[in-house]
Amino acid sequence: MERKKINNIIEHLFFLVIPLVIFFTITINNKNKIENSVSQSQINNNPRDESTENELINLGIKYINQKKYQKSIEINLQVLVLNSNNKLAHNNLGYAYAKLKQWDKGIKHCSKAIQLDSNFQLAKNNLQLIKTMMSKSNPEY
Repeated sequence: MERKKINNIIEHLFFLVIPLVIFFTITINNKNKIENSVSQSQINNNPRDESTENELINLGIKYINQKKYQKSIEINLQVLVLNSNNKLAHNNLGYAYAKLKQWDKGIKHCSKAIQLDSNFQLAKNNLQLIKTMMSKSNPEY
């Protein structure tokens, strides 16, 4: 009688274990598929994507318009990490640095923007503005 109970218990466990093994196998396979899919989508969403740069540029301009120059600087520096030759980021950095009276950095970035595009009139205007602000702030310049 005891033996029959033990066999019954083993039989029931066997029928419970098989579905659990199948469940875990499917779960692990699906997890791997999801992880592969996520990593593939991260590869496809390359951070050098121009739309990301443009979104950051627009956010940096928004901060400039709100007179949050330090935040704009942080955002535009992120753009330069994505694309060190982004003339808009250099120009915006130049302007934001000038507003914080960091003249040398402002001149450096506006000059870089002009170097990247010799016809970039806004950068030329900002460079002149920085020089004017600098001379008014410190007449020795």
